[in-house]
Amino acid sequence: MDFVLPGVAETLTKSVKGITAELPDSCYLSLKMMPIKQLLNRIRWDRDFARGNFELGYFDRVENRIITVPFWELSFFPAEPQAFRLTDAEGTVHRVPFHRVREVYKNGECIWRR
Repeated sequence: MDFVLPGVAETLTKSVKGITAELPDSCYLSLKMMPIKQLLNRIRWDRDFARGNFELGYFDRVENRIITVPFWELSFFPAEPQAFRLTDAEGTVHRVPFHRVREVYKNGECIWRR
């Protein structure tokens, strides 16, 4: 049985118990659970994979909830290899460690979740 999930260009083939299916690359990432730093680096440096709109959901300890922000609003600095920075609507800069990232979305579809 062959099938392709709609809406995703990148695919790879997986075979389970004799059934071969083409899975979008994003599904493979969800199943594989790669480390968040590796996924963020792939979004930043892999042009083919980075096509699309990415959003990142991180846990905010003050608001006690997951906040979702567009990936393009994040800043990465070599001096802080385990965190990113973002500026909120009031102009306050927040430093967010990678371990607080809970979800990553590509074109509105969750591709990674902790």
